[in-house]
Amino acid sequence: MKLEINIDKKTAVVSNSKELYVKKFFFNNNKFKNEIEGYLWYFKKKINVTKKKNVTCLNLPYLSGYQIKFWRSITKNKKEILQVLKHYKKFWPINKKKKVPFHGDLTFSNIIFNDQQKLRFIDWEDFKKKEVWGLDICYFLLSVLILPALSRKKKNIFNEEYIVFKDFWDFFFLKNNFKFLKDPINYLKTKKLNRNFFLKKINKKILSEINSILKKK
Repeated sequence: MKLEINIDKKTAVVSNSKELYVKKFFFNNNKFKNEIEGYLWYFKKKINVTKKKNVTCLNLPYLSGYQIKFWRSITKNKKEILQVLKHYKKFWPINKKKKVPFHGDLTFSNIIFNDQQKLRFIDWEDFKKKEVWGLDICYFLLSVLILPALSRKKKNIFNEEYIVFKDFWDFFFLKNNFKFLKDPINYLKTKKLNRNFFLKKINKKILSEINSILKKK
């Protein structure tokens, strides 16, 4: 059995790989409503819910597989990143006119991979019904570049990491002219995202370098 507690989010997750269950607890936290809604949309299944005073428990099926550590360099995760981009395009057909469902915190910590090269997005507590197509991938690509840097003492990003990031960015967003692409970091900062929003933690040097990279053709 495995226990994970997030004090900031007021949640706890208990998972059991032998009995194949996951229980997610929300303490005085109404975000369980987002989790239920997002899970239903993505998995097309209802969640069994139990409540007791100020605690809500969501009983989720166990998804076998592995997760990528958020601090691993983008240069080591090319295969998995490509899987995520392809999965998004398949699950979210491009729609430039209408807004689409938004995961809200798409990082490697919220993705389960397995040996059959399949993956599933989990932790839907920041789910929103309508957002611009591709914004989740914008958030994801920035996370795989920036989170490893934040985990280092010097908080720097290496040149080879920028190169890989730009290749994936162009691969996914090429020929798209969504408004957020002009200034993605500041666009995301205007959204009401989770408390520990990593983009608020980067220094001016990294911000300037990323903006410079994204402007290059």
